[in-house]
Amino acid sequence: MIPSGVRPTPYIYSEAQIAALMREASALKPTGSLRPHTYTTLIGLLASCGLRPGEAVRLRDADVEMEATPPRLVIRETKFRSLG
Repeated sequence: MIPSGVRPTPYIYSEAQIAALMREASALKPTGSLRPHTYTTLIGLLASCGLRPGEAVRLRDADVEMEATPPRLVIRETKFRSLG
């Protein structure tokens, strides 16, 4: 058990490990469903954008601003409940 107030050392996945995770996610069943695409996209967002899982699953279509220069994601509710 980790003592209160002590943070565990974060684990940083290598590019190869992320690629392997995404490859495995793309093979999820049922074949032809959205499940493999959803998990592959989620892993990619977590790895490339530094999003927390809760932030990623709360994203909506309107949060993707492709017309902005550069394109961006709007994270509406962060870890500390701030609105962005």
